[in-house]
Amino acid sequence: MIHLIKHLIKHIIVLFLSKRDPRISANRAYRLHFKEDIDWKNPSNLIEKIYWLEIFSDTSLWTICADKYHMREYVAEKGLSALLPKNYGHWQDSKDIDYNLLPDSFVLKTTNGCGQVLIVKDKNALDIAKTNKILNEWMKLKYGYVDAQIHYSRIKPCIIAEECLTDSTNPDAKYLTDYKVWCFMGQPESILVVYDRGKDTSGYKLSVYDLNWNDISVRTLKKNSPHYGGKGMSRPLALEQMIESARILSKDCLEVRVDFYEINGRLYLGEMTFSTAYGYFSDDYYQYLGSKVDLSKAKLVSKMNRPGKSVIL
Repeated sequence: MIHLIKHLIKHIIVLFLSKRDPRISANRAYRLHFKEDIDWKNPSNLIEKIYWLEIFSDTSLWTICADKYHMREYVAEKGLSALLPKNYGHWQDSKDIDYNLLPDSFVLKTTNGCGQVLIVKDKNALDIAKTNKILNEWMKLKYGYVDAQIHYSRIKPCIIAEECLTDSTNPDAKYLTDYKVWCFMGQPESILVVYDRGKDTSGYKLSVYDLNWNDISVRTLKKNSPHYGGKGMSRPLALEQMIESARILSKDCLEVRVDFYEINGRLYLGEMTFSTAYGYFSDDYYQYLGSKVDLSKAKLVSKMNRPGKSVIL
């Protein structure tokens, strides 16, 4: 009980400090990996510049594109709706979901977080009461408050149901391979590949490729990371389409990671990510990627961004 009380008090303090000055929580998260505070006057590596943009620039587009539902509108405006999985509906409360209208398999997500996904392979085996409880708990999450991912805190949460993507070459795989294209002002730079999710205690493996599908993992990833894969990945059949789609979607963004899946040779858009977990790239590569972000082109805000202030969507 004492432990829970201490944890709650700590959480309340972090929330208070984050709302007062989000640089405090940004520094706290950054220091865990880089062992120093962010240089707010002269940010240089990718993570420093992402935090700088979170706090001092207009991130309204980040909020729209990070929202798993409203992102679809942005993608449609870019003429790329064909990349989106089918959407079966969206709801503000799980009690409003009519499961009878959903197909036998689908994916449930909440739009306001990261990793809140339920894969339903067989609707007839679904515990609806338990599922609804999980979804409503996810809807309450205050994502983006304590780690200065401010654009997430402005998303109005809802529940969405989407097409369940299955790779016919590996139908038993729980997770699909992710192709994450780093882009800077419409210029794709490299592709981070995430695979073998859940097969061991490290959770997933990583490899990095250039745009010609040359493996550059040795010079970009941390060798001592438990996620370092070292496994040669087959060139995606839709590689050229992936790169061109990422180019189109990232044109309005100083930096963004555009995430894709390739299923049976067909390309699907997963999400657009503006703030990213870190620790897997080498410090030199974070510095190199940071050099691609031109902060002089950022649209500045008159007051420091703070979490929780809603935007109209």
